[in-house]
Amino acid sequence: MTSGMTRKLSMLGRRDLLRAAGLGTAATLLPSLRRAEAASGIPTRFVVFYTQHGTLPEPWKPTGPGGVGAASETSFDLGELHQPLASFKKDLILLSGLDMRSWADGPQVACGHVNGQVASLTNFDAISKGNAGGPSIDQYIAAGLKKQNGGVSPTKLPSMNLAAAGDGYFGQAAFFSGPGALVPIESSPTRAYQRLFPNGTSPSTTGPSLDALAAARRRSAAMDVAMGEFAAVENLLGKAEKTKLEAHAAAIKDLQTRLSKAPGGGGTSCMAPTAPAAKVGFRDGGDAMIRMIQAGFACDLTRVASLWMGSTPNADCGYSPGMLGTTDLHDLVHKVDGDMRSNPTAVGVIKKFHIAYSQVFAQLLTALKAIPESDGSTMLDHTVILWAGEIAQGGHGCANLKWMLAGSAGGYFKTGRYLNWGDYNRGEYGPDRNGPSNGDLFSSLANAMGVPTTTYGSNGRSTGPIAKLRG
Repeated sequence: MTSGMTRKLSMLGRRDLLRAAGLGTAATLLPSLRRAEAASGIPTRFVVFYTQHGTLPEPWKPTGPGGVGAASETSFDLGELHQPLASFKKDLILLSGLDMRSWADGPQVACGHVNGQVASLTNFDAISKGNAGGPSIDQYIAAGLKKQNGGVSPTKLPSMNLAAAGDGYFGQAAFFSGPGALVPIESSPTRAYQRLFPNGTSPSTTGPSLDALAAARRRSAAMDVAMGEFAAVENLLGKAEKTKLEAHAAAIKDLQTRLSKAPGGGGTSCMAPTAPAAKVGFRDGGDAMIRMIQAGFACDLTRVASLWMGSTPNADCGYSPGMLGTTDLHDLVHKVDGDMRSNPTAVGVIKKFHIAYSQVFAQLLTALKAIPESDGSTMLDHTVILWAGEIAQGGHGCANLKWMLAGSAGGYFKTGRYLNWGDYNRGEYGPDRNGPSNGDLFSSLANAMGVPTTTYGSNGRSTGPIAKLRG
């Protein structure tokens, strides 16, 4: 770097120096750095982590400290299914006894899974098979942020809806922008990456290249140059600012490396495949999509995301077709909620089924916690993640939902707690339904994201935000 460049940079103020981090094409990677220094403050983000077949109620429940006695609101150890999340206990709110009212009280137009998908994230009654009567909470929040910003989304992408496949991959009718308006879910990491960073598209003799990795490498090179220049004037950079810049650069480079190895990623050729990239599996697909969410949030390209996880693969559970007289893993999930609930082998397989989801959820929290914010916290602290699904447990029950929140949405929610409204009737409906509805939870989430909301869902299905979530 020339002495002239050094003198030029040394005359810049801290905010101008941060703006200089966007030299050339690298500028598109760092808008959140500039936002963090602006008066608007650090943005709050929202994620839906969506899994299949509910859960196993007993191993889901927390225990007393050391596994002794009953858990209380603030004194508990995570249950068997959530051991992969042990290091994040203080970031969690476990919710037991929520009630999916639009599933039970609305029209039953299909099987439990489809009805549950329609109701789970909307709390609106179904208007036909696979179609909800209103928006899912992710799209409602994205639309609310747009409305508050003068009708223009505050980010490049209002939302990212992603998926990672698995064995027994179900339909994806859970996300809606309005009545009957199903939102498509992207299962190709390459196409998801192109939505985030489309500047890599360029004409060629064989037609337009759909691979963004070449441009990503150019951005990385520009980032490297900028970091080298910062080293010469690091006395002008605050520790938090420098740490955040390095973390952003590392996240993007890691994402590029992983995608270049993924099916359809382009590899060293940087050319698109002749056909759309194939769906990737449960583990590598989940990892790739988590990196997309991390990059999308770090670069402030979106503030709303979802990750639909397909059914845990047979190999991860130790299941083989025909095992224990079942036709497939889906069949075993149902039977463990019925006449096989006391069969230790069957229960052991389904425990592994749900633990696999916890492992991926832990990856998501780890990725968000790896990005520091300008106030000394992490991206996880300024995010709220809802872990939800289409039913309460394998027998298609939809009451006594056992869901989870992670992250405090910038301090809006009080984390490190277990909120229990009852363990009635194994997820079936009875006279002792006393938990808040999923719509009440959605009202709280919308308010946490700065979208004022009183009730959420079909008429009579919600009474308002859950005050207890705030402590």
